[in-house]
Amino acid sequence: MGYPYLIAVVSLLFRVPTGVALWVIAVAGCVASVWLTARLFGTTAAGYFSVHEFCLASAFVSGRIRAPSSRVGLGSLLAFRRDRIVVSALLASLAVTVRPQMFFALVGIGLVLLYRKKFGQFLARLGIGLGIGILYVLPIARYFGDPWLTVHTYTSRDYGAAKVVGPHGHLFGWPFHGIVVGTMTYPALWTDLVLSFFWIALVLLGVGMMFSSNLRKYANSYPNEAIVCGLYLFAIFSYDYLIWARSNFIRFCIPTLPFVFFALFCRRTAG
Repeated sequence: MGYPYLIAVVSLLFRVPTGVALWVIAVAGCVASVWLTARLFGTTAAGYFSVHEFCLASAFVSGRIRAPSSRVGLGSLLAFRRDRIVVSALLASLAVTVRPQMFFALVGIGLVLLYRKKFGQFLARLGIGLGIGILYVLPIARYFGDPWLTVHTYTSRDYGAAKVVGPHGHLFGWPFHGIVVGTMTYPALWTDLVLSFFWIALVLLGVGMMFSSNLRKYANSYPNEAIVCGLYLFAIFSYDYLIWARSNFIRFCIPTLPFVFFALFCRRTAG
């Protein structure tokens, strides 16, 4: 719901139709994501990421890709690097309102603060997350009767305007189970399969490169980012709702792509 909230705010502030507001958010999000990736991971990773971003521009404009979540998430990582913990926690909390998996950004912040024994900062940032979370679920609970509606939509049996008949799986299961079984259960065009498995293979290759010595130095320097990336990747590969696990992998993996391109193509640690 964070995405339509943002569209409504931009529409009201600039007095433009919601369709125009969506377009403005999409284009600004593409530009911001590339800039933030360059600041975090260097221009090489940003260059590869920009190709992906603008190839999916039509999907951003249609609203099918939740662009703001990864942009705000990247902003949260940059703020944490600059020791602006309040800003980082605020941005991460806002990212969760667009995509629930961005909760891992809050987990990374919290674990690092606990490890550094900054308990006061941890409690303050926990309060920020809880406050935004409560403000987010209150209207959903009031108007839809389900405060966890956003999470439940990830296992909904509705697919577009039609009801899907057949096995569905669970929210999470064994890694790759949903991708493999979903591919065998629900037929798809061979072009869709090639595209999906290309991105799955690319992300897996990036995961393998993340265990190099250069990336271990990066993880030691920015442990919260390593936590975010690791948990998010584990979640998308373990997503077990059969009809979406493979078909929507390209959409799910977007927040991890700056990490993947950095692992694949960068020769030195980002600064």
